[in-house]
Amino acid sequence: MSTEKTYQAMVTYGQTKLCNLTFALELDRRLKARGITNVISLSCHPGYAATNIMGPPSERSNWFGRAFWSTFSSSPFSQDASMGALPTLYAATAPGVQGGEFYGPSSALFGMWGYPAREDPAAHAKCEATAAHLWKQSEHLANLVFDFNVSPSTKSGKRAQNN
Repeated sequence: MSTEKTYQAMVTYGQTKLCNLTFALELDRRLKARGITNVISLSCHPGYAATNIMGPPSERSNWFGRAFWSTFSSSPFSQDASMGALPTLYAATAPGVQGGEFYGPSSALFGMWGYPAREDPAAHAKCEATAAHLWKQSEHLANLVFDFNVSPSTKSGKRAQNN
């Protein structure tokens, strides 16, 4: 994990996106292993949308960061924020979306722009050993245990009754 002394915005952004995807895939595996069918876990990404999330490079940025920003922060390498939102909207609302799926823009160039399409996550995002470690670390940092011990009545979407 990054620290204040080693923080690099783009590296940290990439790590968090990978962790989000890995966690979503692990959550899907755990839900399916418990037979929970009324909840799904999937992931999506916006591609490269021209927003101010990263902001312009700082004076501390190296030459590559400044060159990357000046080249890729404008068309034709980026899409507007509304196009960047489409994979999230699609994943949340499209009929037939299944747990464990991953959606992003459909372009052949690194999935940077375009309409939503299903993608195959990178192999390192699907590593079960890494996912288990991330899961334990998440529980530790959140100071809780994600409990999947549910009664059979909650597996089908019915709420368990308290007596």
